[in-house]
Amino acid sequence: MFLRRSTTRRLLLSHNSSRLALLTSSRKSSSSAGNSGSSATPSSSSSSPAPHKAIPYPIILQHFLHACNDGNKDVMEPFLHHNFVYEQAPVMPLQPKPTSLFKYDFLKRTVDNRSAFTSRTTEIGQMISQGNIVVVESKATAVLAVDVPKMAKKGDKMEVFATTWFEFDQSTSTIVKMKGYECVGGQ
Repeated sequence: MFLRRSTTRRLLLSHNSSRLALLTSSRKSSSSAGNSGSSATPSSSSSSPAPHKAIPYPIILQHFLHACNDGNKDVMEPFLHHNFVYEQAPVMPLQPKPTSLFKYDFLKRTVDNRSAFTSRTTEIGQMISQGNIVVVESKATAVLAVDVPKMAKKGDKMEVFATTWFEFDQSTSTIVKMKGYECVGGQ
């Protein structure tokens, strides 16, 4: 099932709460124009130095949603209307062969088109790769990305997922697992 207010906890992003206002203002232009919002990239100089490169979380979240849903409002709204809290979340240190775990709840009709979903998945990986770590947690969904250079293109077994998990092996740039289904290959 998709996110619901009654089942969703606060989303935690690895940033401070002062960026909440930026998300509020940025999401208006994002949902109305449906563009990438890259020109509104916030400065990260005001925040404390982190072990990894800073990432403009409000903007990356918009990119993330657009990449998944092409700006589809009924998919975006449940995210954008929740109380986002920007906190200093633990930063996962990079391992010799880090694996990224990525989960996102999609409406079934969003993933009915296999090729379109594969394309969006690749785009998501490219967006995430702008930074080194993104952490989003709630009761219903979680996103963990560590130095993801790209998402592997993989179309098989994707068209019926209402909730899709990606386990991404950075060392081979390959999605190795999707919602418990073993996958092979990747570009």
